[in-house]
Amino acid sequence: MSRYAIELADASDDEALKQLVADNPMNGRFQISLRREPSFFHAVKIQGPFCQVGVARDLHSGRAVGCATRAVRPAYLNGERAELGYIGGLRLDPRFRGGMLLARAYRTFRRLHEDERTRLYLTTIIDDNHAVRQLLGSQRAGLPRYHDWGRYHTLVIDSTRKRQPSAGSLRVERGNQSRVAEISDCLSRNGRRRQFFPHYTEEEFSKSCQHFRDFNVGDFHLALKGSRVVGVAAAWDQSAFKQTVLVGYSGMVKTVRPLYNLVARLGGLPRLPSPGSLLKHCFMSFVAVDGDELDVFRALLDSIHSQVAAQGYDYLMVGLHQRDPLLRAAREYPHRDYVSRLYVVYWEDGAEVCKSLDGRVPYLELAVL
Repeated sequence: MSRYAIELADASDDEALKQLVADNPMNGRFQISLRREPSFFHAVKIQGPFCQVGVARDLHSGRAVGCATRAVRPAYLNGERAELGYIGGLRLDPRFRGGMLLARAYRTFRRLHEDERTRLYLTTIIDDNHAVRQLLGSQRAGLPRYHDWGRYHTLVIDSTRKRQPSAGSLRVERGNQSRVAEISDCLSRNGRRRQFFPHYTEEEFSKSCQHFRDFNVGDFHLALKGSRVVGVAAAWDQSAFKQTVLVGYSGMVKTVRPLYNLVARLGGLPRLPSPGSLLKHCFMSFVAVDGDELDVFRALLDSIHSQVAAQGYDYLMVGLHQRDPLLRAAREYPHRDYVSRLYVVYWEDGAEVCKSLDGRVPYLELAVL
């Protein structure tokens, strides 16, 4: 008789899921605990208009011992609109990581996949989490295929450090309802040049949208040449429904942290916060720049950095793929770099679609991962 029940979660599981993700930090050199107050489901719904949460229960105790999410939303594949999935939020209580629980969980996802909403999924795994990367890449026990798509860099930029704005003739304005069509057009024409860039509609930015919780068009920053919008990006504060706590450090980072912080203070670099710190941060989101012009991106980043610094945030989070030309300009800011691996995940019906993907630079929306 099976020890576990794996099924779709509902609102009655909210408290158990919040506790599960809080108690099981992401491991690596930096141990991060995710808090999802006041509601776990408020946080996951930003992943897309369609989202499912799977929960594994221990039948002996009734406790939630594992969870993961499956989301689907429109995105650009080879420049064309298609439905693209995301598998994320995998958390397992350490006491239940052996045995067949993971295999059973993926069999459940395989059955959900039969709704044919999508053929491809994306997922990210922390680069130095070698055990998980090796396991999921093994294709054992009916696991889907994990195709390595390169490194994804999350730059944690210190918002408390003042920076001289980049020189240039660009004008940067805040978004408003009269600019919604131009914002949408900029996202669309540049999104087509990227692989996996989300497909957004004008209507999504015209009014409050469930999967853009606590975001509105006024959070956009627009770079203009004359009267033309040549780049957009936004500052998205998710602290009302997603919180991040630094639990601690491991390995060499734990040992050298005191010395590093001394050097960082003298050299104007971002410090490593104390274990237990709540990381007050904001995301740079919806990044689209005509021709990948670095001066345009710098102007947007300068504007957003100034905003979040004035509002008292400690960090600005910027996520870009290793091949993204904009990454070089983002690295000009004092930052720490957290590296993950991007994977394209598929079962047998997605093999040909994966094979057809061309060499466009990948883009993931960091704020919804």
